[in-house]
Parts: sequence; C-alpha cells; structure tokens
Amino acid sequence: MAAIFLFWSAILADRPANSQFWTNASSTRTALNYLAAVLCVLVSFGIRDLLERTFGIYAVGATFFPSVLIAALVGGFSVGLFAAILSAVSLWFFVLPHRLFPVSYLALANLGVFTASFIIVAILASRYRALRLKAEADKRHIDFMMQELRHRVKNILAVVQGMSRQIAKRSTDLESYQEAFDERLSSLGRTHDMLAKRNWTAVSLSELIGAHISVFDHHGELSITGAVTLLEPVAAEQLGLALYELASNCIKYGAWKQAGKVSLEWKVNDRGYLEFSWMETGAPKKSNTGRQGFGKLILTTVVPAALSGSANWVDNDDGVVWHLSIHPKLFTVENPIGKTISDVLVPQEAIIPLNHHKTNL
Repeated sequence: MAAIFLFWSAILADRPANSQFWTNASSTRTALNYLAAVLCVLVSFGIRDLLERTFGIYAVGATFFPSVLIAALVGGFSVGLFAAILSAVSLWFFVLPHRLFPVSYLALANLGVFTASFIIVAILASRYRALRLKAEADKRHIDFMMQELRHRVKNILAVVQGMSRQIAKRSTDLESYQEAFDERLSSLGRTHDMLAKRNWTAVSLSELIGAHISVFDHHGELSITGAVTLLEPVAAEQLGLALYELASNCIKYGAWKQAGKVSLEWKVNDRGYLEFSWMETGAPKKSNTGRQGFGKLILTTVVPAALSGSANWVDNDDGVVWHLSIHPKLFTVENPIGKTISDVLVPQEAIIPLNHHKTNL
C-alpha cells in the first residue's frame, strides 16, 4: 500500500499544471515512465530473491541499483527518485532483518546507506540524461540552422545572379554595369543587415523604408501612411530592392529631382493582401530617358512574382505611381484598428521633408 501511495503521489506531483492529465500526451508518457519504474523495481526484487533462493547469494539491495539507474535515464530525476524510494521501501519491508519495532540500528543504517546510494544514482543518471538530451537538441538545432543557411545562401545567390544577368543585358559598358550592380548589391545588403539583427525574423515596413530611402541625398518631401506592419524576410528582401529602384528613379527623373514629394501608403484590401503604393507629385517634364530598363523589370515583374502578388506601374506627367499587392502569408499587421504610421511619424495630413526626419523612419 505504501508503494502504491508513493507511486500515485509522484505521478500527481509531476503532472503539468492546468492540463487534462489523461488526455495530455506528455502526461501519458510520464505515467508510463513511472509504471516502467515500478516494473524495474519488481524485476530487481525478483532477481534478488532468485539469487538468494537458487544460488544462496544474499545481495541485500545491490540488485535495486539498476532499476533506479534505468528509471532515471528513461524518465528523469523525479522518476529515478520514485524508483529509489520504492526500492528503499521494498528493502525495509521485505529484505532487511528486524524491520519492525524495536528498530535494529544495523538495519536502519543499512537502509540509510542504500537509500542515500539510490538517490545519488538517480541524481547522476538524471544529470547524464539531461546532458544527453541537450546534446541531441543542440545537434538538431545545428542541423536545422545549416539547412536554413544553405537555403538562404542559394536564394541570395539566385537573386544576385539574376540581377547580374539582367543588368548586363541593359548595360552599354563595363563601367555602367559595375556601378548599377554595386548599387543593387548595397541595397540587398541593407535589407540583410536588418534581417540579421532580427535573427532573420519579420522586419518593420517603416524601418525598411527608412533604411533604403534615407541613404539618398535629396531635397524632396515624403509622407507615409499605414498600419504597423511586419514583413517576412522574403517580402523585406524584395520590397527593399523595389524601394531602392523607386527612390533612385525619383531622384534622377522624378519628383525628387526638383524637390517634389512622394507619398507612401499601405493597407490591407478585402482579399487580405497588403496594398502598397508609391505616388509621386511635382516631377519635371520627362523625355522617358531612363524610365525603361532593369529597374522597371524589377518593379513590374520580379518583385510581384516573388511576393505572389501583382504590380501596376503608371508613369504620368506628375511622376510615377506604383502599386504593389503582397500575399497575406508574407506580412503581419499589428493593431490594425490603432494608430497608423503617419500618426507616429508625421502630423496628420502633413507632408514632411524626409531629410529632416530620417531618425523617425
């Protein structure tokens, strides 16, 4: 009865808080571990009895050590401790002489020594088990990180290779190719710096805008309006390339060439897609020079394809208007009914010069 009481007490003590015990897979494994500990102790007791009756070997409690060891290796310290206590109870009631009152000091000393030894075995075995499990978890984590690294490197190389080929097709000489290629690599590197600082997790859209646009020296104006939005790594990478192309084009040929203004807006549409818009006003009269080429290919074909969405480019007399839709799986909107980015960064319905507020982006 004492063994049964200890068995159920240990199980209940090890039960996860606020959970349905018998329907929880982890709790079921815990129960099986305690049951295995009981079986180990029974086997140890049977082996001890067999050695004494058949071969005349009086092993006292030596045969119980393997049961404690196995229980701790399988279930951890709590299971090993349970096996140790159960072994000590079995010794006291069924093995040691003079087990009832008056208490034999020799029997009590034997019980104390064996109990302490059982507990030490449980501690050491459970410690070894914890180290082994940690080593296995570390190995799995390293394997996962290596797979992720291979995957990301392959993706980056594919992007760089595609950029190189497309730029080469549209470059008239090596110098122009080198300049265009270096600029795109720098843009890609800025996005990857942000991703690396966040352990390759989601990136704030407003921070992405600041990282890519603030590097341009211009006298134009910028307004942004949109909910706090986090982009998945692939979306941040592709939109970062697009922002570079838009800002570069805007300075060379668009609104920022003569201190015009750019409005950035984004919102989630009825289908759950993120609608991102770049709208220029105040651009100079154009002769279409530079408006075709690799940049437009990125904005109208490469980026929307990578983001499982669509894009629309309109080049009117007042400047470029570019709309992009991003698939719902590639972004997360935080507090969509709360304040928008424009509430935080700029006064409501105001246009603010970008070069005066770079730190707020």
